[in-house]
Order: sequence, then C-alpha cells, then structure tokens
Amino acid sequence: MDFELANEYALRILQGEAKLHEELVTMCIPRLLYLRNTLGFRMIPEAEVVHELAADAVADALFKQETRKLPFTICLHNTFRDLCRSRKNIIRDRHIKDLFETNGIRMSPSLTGGKQPEAVEVQVQNNEIFQLAKDILEDHEPFSKKVVIQKSRGFTYLEMAKTYDKEDKECKRVYWHDMNQLRAIFNSKANN
Repeated sequence: MDFELANEYALRILQGEAKLHEELVTMCIPRLLYLRNTLGFRMIPEAEVVHELAADAVADALFKQETRKLPFTICLHNTFRDLCRSRKNIIRDRHIKDLFETNGIRMSPSLTGGKQPEAVEVQVQNNEIFQLAKDILEDHEPFSKKVVIQKSRGFTYLEMAKTYDKEDKECKRVYWHDMNQLRAIFNSKANN
C-alpha cells in the first residue's frame, strides 16, 4: 500500500471527493490483510476483512483523522485493530456458547454479559459449572484456580493483578491456559 497516496486520498475525501472512497478501501485491503495476520487475528476470515472490515475501518479512520488530526494510515491501523478485537470477542463468545451447548450446559446471562440470573435453576447450573471447573482444576496451583474463578465472575485482569500482586499479563496467560485445558476436557467428554 502506498501510504502517501492513501493519506492524500483521505484528505481529498474529507474535502468532498466521495468518489475516491471505494478506491481507498480497495487500496487498503492488502495492508489490512497483512495487519490481520501480524496482529494475531487469523481467526477472522479473509472474506470478512475484504468485504466488511475494510470499509468499516476506512470509514472509522476517516472520522478519526478528521477529529484527531492524525495521518490516515495511523488511524487506519488503530481502527482496524479495534474492529478486529471486537470481532475476535464475538467469535470467542460464540465458541464458548457452542462449547456449553454441546455439553448440555445452559449459559446464564451473567456469563454472557446480561443481567444477573434470578431463577434458582440458573443459579444451580452456575454452581454446577463452577464446581466442574474447580474439580478439573483441583491439581492446579491456587493462583491458577483463583484467576479462572475470578474471571468467570467478571473481574478484569487489572483487578486480579492488583489483588494477587501479579502482572495483568500473567493473569491473562494463566487464565487462557486453564480455559484451553477446560475446553479440551469438555470437548473430550462431549465426544465420548
């Protein structure tokens, strides 16, 4: 991608030349595909980048460029990264929901970001999920179990880092290591 040309097109679009918008989107697609791979968002299909995310990223970058007075290419990088993060979260949540459904466990609204459950049956299912996770993680170190339980209750990595006097990156690493182990065990139980 020619960064200078992209910055020039962006300025011209902001000055009223709307016909250049599609050209700018097409020009940015190879760069966005490169960013998708280098930033670690390979789980997002290439077709989504080409069709949806590229147009959204360019539109958001133009808006940010106008409001923040930064070069277009910097805004493009940042907006695309943010769009990919939100898409990654959607994909991850969908996978977690599928995992719970294939194992016959209904997810409560508290685990999916909704309101706290009011029904006793939902609370019982939540307790069963927590107990199952505790049983699986029984042989893990205490910090590992605490991180999984606190994260499932809605704590952020920063909050846990302050509580346990660790770095937030360490809390995140431990959490995802254990979650991947839990997924593998759930999947093996579902396949048996």
